[in-house]
Amino acid sequence: MMGNSMMEKQVMAGKAKITGNTQTLGEFVSWLDNFEFWFNIVTP
Repeated sequence: MMGNSMMEKQVMAGKAKITGNTQTLGEFVSWLDNFEFWFNIVTP
């Protein structure tokens, strides 16, 4: 989620496991937005 590592790499390395419909997971992840970490929440 933080972009430090790709989920595919984690699954292939055995560090993560996906159960259920992987297409649904891929669809959900495609809906997420990428924001700059240090964006202004409130501006003067």
